[in-house]
Amino acid sequence: MDIYGRTPPDQLFKEKANEIIRVTKIKGPPFDPHVYAEYLGIEVIQDKDAPFDGTLRMLTSGRFLILLNASASEERKRFTLAHEIAHTFYYDDLKLHMERHCGAAIFDSEEERLCDIGAAELLMPSAYFGRDLKEGRKTEGSVTPQLIRTLALRYQVSMQATCVRTVSIIKSMACIYWSKSHSINSDWATPSKYRNLVICTTGKSSVERAFRGQPSDTVIANDTYYGGGDRPMRRATVSQKLGRDTVLSVIQPLGARLKPSGSFTPSTQVDTSLCQPQVQYSLFSNRKIRVSP
Repeated sequence: MDIYGRTPPDQLFKEKANEIIRVTKIKGPPFDPHVYAEYLGIEVIQDKDAPFDGTLRMLTSGRFLILLNASASEERKRFTLAHEIAHTFYYDDLKLHMERHCGAAIFDSEEERLCDIGAAELLMPSAYFGRDLKEGRKTEGSVTPQLIRTLALRYQVSMQATCVRTVSIIKSMACIYWSKSHSINSDWATPSKYRNLVICTTGKSSVERAFRGQPSDTVIANDTYYGGGDRPMRRATVSQKLGRDTVLSVIQPLGARLKPSGSFTPSTQVDTSLCQPQVQYSLFSNRKIRVSP
């Protein structure tokens, strides 16, 4: 089978995952990837000294073996197992494609992307996750970091995996993890194109207010960002502090329905302040850059 034929490979991996979900009659959420491995005849071994999060091997018998790092978190092991299972979906086709197009390389970024899609479908099936996301938006009033946390706990996956899954459904949304030392920087973002955003620090942005608040506080504002160009970008933003030096922001287009609910403990008045001229550090070097409205 040519997975790069008429049907988009993304769709093929989703369909294969849903086929396995149907035939195993698995109940969830959460969805246990060990059930999938058992059905497919895949042996799973955990080793605390494993050099990687997970490795797939084909045994001389023709069966697959997945080696997991026992030291990883449970959420990480679950996603890694589902990811490695997805590598078996079209094993021969993927191997042939890599030999033809990747030469001596041992890593195919496209294959890894497809297996992430397959893993997400195995652990957070569209039919279930989409329903829970829709119900959560009604309860919270919008997609919030607290909703991301609730879904992550329900499906027993990481918050980052939950962010990626949510953004794959709501295309106009983005999630960003911020850290704070001498300045506020983006550590991780989905979609990845938002990784280079710089928050405009007015003192009133949702990100800054979240850093000053408590982990249970959720803050709404229309925040201003700078990206690769000189023009600022304003977006409706909901931010929540996850730890002393970490804030998660859910970013949506201006005009998004950000209706406060009981979880919003600080002031929820939208911040309309304009960004003041300031100096920030480039995310990719120690070079200082000046940004202004």
